[in-house]
Amino acid sequence: MPQATFTIDSERFQEIENRIHAYPENAEETINKYLHTTGGELIRSEIMRLLPVSGRKWKKKLPPASAAAPFGQKDDNLSVAIGTGRSSGSSGKYNYLYFPDDGSNTKRHYGNQQFMQAGTANVVPRIIDDMSNAIIQKFSEE
Repeated sequence: MPQATFTIDSERFQEIENRIHAYPENAEETINKYLHTTGGELIRSEIMRLLPVSGRKWKKKLPPASAAAPFGQKDDNLSVAIGTGRSSGSSGKYNYLYFPDDGSNTKRHYGNQQFMQAGTANVVPRIIDDMSNAIIQKFSEE
């Protein structure tokens, strides 16, 4: 699966790191639970919102990616990967989405749209805040 990695700026990550140091008992479990459910869904839905629509139609054409569920999710420790390939849990029918996102051009598509990066960047502040609050809440429950 073609892959691009997006990171959060170190200042925002510092918030999560401080929470982990302040509440180390269940921080990792809490972050994983959030990222693998709500966080992953937030990223996918924001990327979907930014997907371009070509409006082209022909016989036996797949539904446009914006009307389908083209993205799968692969969960790892303290991370979540959203992608279109089989390794991310999607069918692979929408692997062409990689080309407009990375700047490559195909015959009828314009590249460098960066909808995956922009979608991820749009939700990072909320994800950071939510994870930080989840760690505090988990600690206060114990």
